[in-house]
Amino acid sequence: MKNILLAVFLLSIPAANYCQNKSLNKFYRQYKKGKAVKNFKIPGWLIHLGSNIASKHVDDEEAKIALQLSKSLKKVKLMYAEDQHHVPPAAVNKLVKDLRKQSFDDWIYVRDKGTTVNFIVREENNTIKNILVLVNEENSFALVSIKTKLRLKKLAEVINKLIHKYKMDIFEEEKPVEKPPQV
Repeated sequence: MKNILLAVFLLSIPAANYCQNKSLNKFYRQYKKGKAVKNFKIPGWLIHLGSNIASKHVDDEEAKIALQLSKSLKKVKLMYAEDQHHVPPAAVNKLVKDLRKQSFDDWIYVRDKGTTVNFIVREENNTIKNILVLVNEENSFALVSIKTKLRLKKLAEVINKLIHKYKMDIFEEEKPVEKPPQV
């Protein structure tokens, strides 16, 4: 029996190692210790406890939907640096490049003047496993890293509920573009 348990343990090490985001964890450990850096982690059990308590006191449909989605969260890491010298843009760019190599995809990327926002997601088997939001401004930096088990089907249901609630017609029929007269 001990040999079987030992074999299972040894075989699970590579799988556990594969599931980790080495570059993200390394980045977080390296920059969380700065004087101007604030950071904390919220474990999944605490999120679930809070959402269970809150669900008893919420009547708003949107809040109920958000609380349902929060049950798919496993861990949240937050880091905020008030001085950009503590988290240089080159390090953020390297992190994003490394994450792209680890099957992360850009879902949203916005750059305006001195601000850059990256919304990066790692998806596996129609399930969102990691969500990373990076906000890099001239004098500050923010990171939100979320480990989750959010199924894309569940996300689509939530989006459809919100579309129907607000009666959004985001897929309205396109009007044909009039061609200018040819000369």
